[in-house]
Amino acid sequence: MKKSKKILFLILLFLIIILIIFIVVRITNSKIDGTDNSDLNNVVLTAEAPINNYYDNKVDDTIKGPTDDYRDNKIDDLSYNQIIGSDNQEWFLGEAMRWQGKISAYYSQITGIKFCVVDKDHYNIDIHEPCDWFWAFSNDVMYAHYSDNWDGNWVNYILKYYGVSYDQNSLFYNKIYTITGKISHIDCDISDKCIPGVDIISISLQ
Repeated sequence: MKKSKKILFLILLFLIIILIIFIVVRITNSKIDGTDNSDLNNVVLTAEAPINNYYDNKVDDTIKGPTDDYRDNKIDDLSYNQIIGSDNQEWFLGEAMRWQGKISAYYSQITGIKFCVVDKDHYNIDIHEPCDWFWAFSNDVMYAHYSDNWDGNWVNYILKYYGVSYDQNSLFYNKIYTITGKISHIDCDISDKCIPGVDIISISLQ
């Protein structure tokens, strides 16, 4: 009889221990889940913030000329180095930009204009030397060389197409131009640095 009571007592004690462990585990998991979810939310919001900022800069496809704003952010906020220095360059595809540059006399000029970028990080530009550059082009002028009056000069044709008033007898390559457009692609195969391609909206002479 005593042996049966002892066995019964041990079984009951075992069940109580199991119940206590179960309750402790539930409480602990609840606390851990609450903390982890909160931290995870903070991480996600932090990671997505720059992406959202970039995509707030898009130019409306219906706009035919330069635009100062899209949503709340100015397109001037997107810099050349911001793209080149990014580990996620695909984020910038389709983004609006407004950069300044000089026409390169070092690189060949075919189906677009290669501009040496001019900004706070790029100055004293020598257009006859290698530079950090971007390629400005447009489907509107891509096939200009098939026209009857084509003279073989891409730079002159594109500047005239976008209504830029310049003196052909001057050193107009060395002038500073303002290019507004959208990031079309980023080519990392044609140079030792990645080169942004810009779909032109407008070009103006400073």
